[in-house]
Amino acid sequence: MRCENCGAELANGTRFCTSCGKEVAPYAAQEVITADQPRTDYSQQYNYVPPQQQQYYPQPAMDPPLSVGQYIGMFLLMMIPVVNLVLLLVWAFGGSVNR
Repeated sequence: MRCENCGAELANGTRFCTSCGKEVAPYAAQEVITADQPRTDYSQQYNYVPPQQQQYYPQPAMDPPLSVGQYIGMFLLMMIPVVNLVLLLVWAFGGSVNR
């Protein structure tokens, strides 16, 4: 008797393989399993699922360009923190002392 898992030679009546440890079915059970049973030959049919197409997303519309007035206004708004920082440094390190 041989182990179905590793092919090692086994003594009759053993329940487990001494090489790999897999449970071995009893000899009588093997005869029942190997009895002539009608064999059905059939081919398995596979259903092909085509891959999904990726969604098309149009590019978002671009913002209209700024006019000259809008550009100058944005520049002045962005200069406010810079002016504040300069004034802070001038007042902090100025020569006059509070009395």
